[in-house]
Amino acid sequence: MYTFPLHTSTTLPGCDPFNFFTSSDEHTSSTSTTVDLAGGCLVAVVGFLTIPLRRRIAAARAPKKVAREQQRKSERFQWRLTLATWPVIYACKRDGTAFLPGKGRGVPADAIFRMLQEGRDAAAVTEMLDRP
Repeated sequence: MYTFPLHTSTTLPGCDPFNFFTSSDEHTSSTSTTVDLAGGCLVAVVGFLTIPLRRRIAAARAPKKVAREQQRKSERFQWRLTLATWPVIYACKRDGTAFLPGKGRGVPADAIFRMLQEGRDAAAVTEMLDRP
């Protein structure tokens, strides 16, 4: 039978790529301190130099964001107006049907959802659900 040494370490001795900009207890030399200082300075300089770029990007996106939010508010308002005029409709998730309480007939919930998207009035929905 052959035997070989089993190494459980995932890094090479003396090289830890995941610990490049941080100091460890094993390496307390001036080199690791210099690397830590250089890494911190690099991050600070890059962060400071990109402030104008980040501001320009945010300013360019702001009008689109405001327009999207206004459109969402408008759509929500239209949905609320439509739903306020509709009768109370119940749905069965298992059967995928929608029905009026107290009525014996159900229709596919997808049909009701399409009518809602089309902005149909309450009379059309009630008629569809009341048909025998």
